[in-house]
Amino acid sequence: MDTITHGLSGTLIGYAARDKFKKIPPKLLVYFFTLSTIFPDFDILFRLVSEQSYLNNHRGITHSIVLLPLWGILLSLFFIVILKYKIFLKKHTEEIPTLNKKTFIELYIISTIGIIVHIMADLITTYGTMILSPLDNQKFAYGSVFIVDLIFSGIIISGILLAKFYRKYSQSPKIAQIFTAILIAYVGTTQALKINALEKAKLNFDLEYSEEYYSFTTLPQPLSPFKWKVYAYHSSAEVFYSTTINLLDKTETPSWDYVSKWGNNADWQPLAKIAWKDDNFAQIRHFFALPAFHSIQENEGSVCLFFQDLRFSNKYVSNPFVYGLCSHESGLKTIQKLTKL
Repeated sequence: MDTITHGLSGTLIGYAARDKFKKIPPKLLVYFFTLSTIFPDFDILFRLVSEQSYLNNHRGITHSIVLLPLWGILLSLFFIVILKYKIFLKKHTEEIPTLNKKTFIELYIISTIGIIVHIMADLITTYGTMILSPLDNQKFAYGSVFIVDLIFSGIIISGILLAKFYRKYSQSPKIAQIFTAILIAYVGTTQALKINALEKAKLNFDLEYSEEYYSFTTLPQPLSPFKWKVYAYHSSAEVFYSTTINLLDKTETPSWDYVSKWGNNADWQPLAKIAWKDDNFAQIRHFFALPAFHSIQENEGSVCLFFQDLRFSNKYVSNPFVYGLCSHESGLKTIQKLTKL
């Protein structure tokens, strides 16, 4: 989920919980919940190391339920500093609570709830979240909501606006609680739609081999929760079959496209396999869940073989995750991101 939506979800939770905390005033409650739900995305600092480092560490330790108690304590201490020195709180100095054990406990609860809400919102997308890091770097993803979902964000924004400006509910948590429930119901609905999309795809899949040899992946598409992309991967043949499902079209008969993991040009397939297994490409291999050969670029003194992650391939926007291994005449090998598709 994008960071802005994370922050807005914290704002909505803050309005919904305004009668649950005795020490933290309502305005500060919204403020701290918003900061808490943004906090895990501070792993963007890994970009200062390298693009590949960010790819492999984003949604890692800051999104870990293993480290959740630690992050809750550190974030609570940060909030204590904000309150003590009135950082960004000049308009709310009269609302600053007494700093004591009870205040810290409430800040800790706010911090941990905010981080959990962030983690849960990331888990429902396709990117993958390492919730067991650093013990295990396995990425978990339910993949029922597109990473930028206008309906998901719209529900949050509507709840915030009504909770803030609708006079009847401006001091009540009820409207925010209702929209929080609507948001949860929407996520549950997308999961049911995902199951239906996979069932529809399988009914129209002309099996070249027995179904047991295929692994299926169902991915949400932008703009509509009724549109899905389904991939069937045969590990032995190393090929993908893909189709797009529109659950609103009852007469639709899905057609399947063929995608070879190593590309359709037999001359380049051996080189593609070598490039993919190269040690310099290890971080990209770790990140890609549905890797497939994308293209080759030959420049003076270098050859670059590019791969894409099919999770992020759709007809609406260019795939942002296309990386290549470039071999130079000097013997140097570098990783390059394809910026012009």
